[in-house]
Amino acid sequence: MRKFIIDTDIGADADDVVALGYLLKKGNSGLCEVSAVTICSAREKAENCVYSVLNEYGKSDIPVGKYDGTPLGCDKNDNYAADMATAGVKTRNAVKLMRKVLAENDKTDIICIGPMVNLEGLLKSVADEFSPLSGIELVKEKVGKTFVMAFSFEERAEDFAEWNVEQSVSSAKYVVENYPSEIMFFPSEVGAKVDFYLKNAFGTVRQSLELFFEKIDLRSGKNYVYDPERTRPCWDPLTVYAAFNESDLVFSEAGNIIVDERGVSVFKPKKQGKHRYLSLKNDFKKIENELNSYMRTKA
Repeated sequence: MRKFIIDTDIGADADDVVALGYLLKKGNSGLCEVSAVTICSAREKAENCVYSVLNEYGKSDIPVGKYDGTPLGCDKNDNYAADMATAGVKTRNAVKLMRKVLAENDKTDIICIGPMVNLEGLLKSVADEFSPLSGIELVKEKVGKTFVMAFSFEERAEDFAEWNVEQSVSSAKYVVENYPSEIMFFPSEVGAKVDFYLKNAFGTVRQSLELFFEKIDLRSGKNYVYDPERTRPCWDPLTVYAAFNESDLVFSEAGNIIVDERGVSVFKPKKQGKHRYLSLKNDFKKIENELNSYMRTKA
């Protein structure tokens, strides 16, 4: 059975909760095992929010780890985490948890839907009580596939730095330059082609979306009114969806991504390159319908 670590910056945008719910539902259906949830931000109460989602899916035993490095710019932006927090939760260091899960399993896939601070930390980690291997050696030996929501290539302004990259440009640069195996990237322009409808949400997914919409409406001077047709782009859910539907999707040719000091990315095709990204040459309406239909129920 496939095993996953999902690395999320839950609390800023509600699509993280949709993505986590999608993966947990796959786990409850017997299609995978969610081995760990790691949080790639220092946002207060983010871990408590994760446990609220885990509890809803009957998975409170899944270990949770959290980034404990220098706070990111986005950490101050909490649109729902504190409001959804479960009290009395325990977390551990995210990189330590990643190393433990990787060392204990033959192969584990990684899904990163936030800044790449934990991936950078994993690569830079050294031998410990879980494995004698360095971080790069451990990833090379124990990681199956890696899916990352980041960058922008086909539709963007010339100097555009994608959100997850912008939060820690140095992490993004380090990961693309040092990750020892293939990474499949999901740029912002493809996630923007897929909408998730509020009418298809329930439980913690609906709660996070409504809190998110309420906060952004308040900032713009509007009163929140429930609208079942309101949508949010599926940047993160599309990344998780692709982990289970990879063979049906169109990706770029192989190549390498170059990131400059501003976080602006360029894709350079190369036959032996380690990077591919989801192309705009996909049927996004079909993906949207499948994703929304799947998330209408918890079971």
